[in-house]
Amino acid sequence: SPRTAKRFTNLYRIVKAFVPKEELAGFEGNENFPGDFQVPMILLALQAGSGHRVSGLLEEIHKLALNGSGLREALLKLSSAEGGLGKAAKKALAIEDWETVTQSPESLIKWMPLIARFSFEQANLPGWEEGKDVGES
Repeated sequence: SPRTAKRFTNLYRIVKAFVPKEELAGFEGNENFPGDFQVPMILLALQAGSGHRVSGLLEEIHKLALNGSGLREALLKLSSAEGGLGKAAKKALAIEDWETVTQSPESLIKWMPLIARFSFEQANLPGWEEGKDVGES
């Protein structure tokens, strides 16, 4: 819906504002390096498009990342889940060009706390320190 698209766009702008200036080129990428922006963009799309109907989506992806799964692998594992969780994962897997999307679990772990802030429900992410933003150690 138009409202969902606007929410996604505005949330992406907020996420990008959290990227430190010295990391911005790596986030945006170029013709030789795809950049890291796809991971938070896909997570935001899942969150904005699924909203409160998919309880625990971000938490499940985060748990899988902590166990070494990249984003596509996590979504493949979740696609067999019952109800909205499986449906949301299957929709995200429809992305045609997964080769340009960073598949490191570290990237998921890095972005998940910030993306979870925009969730309709309070995210309970294991290993997440309250108040820690992207770029902080």
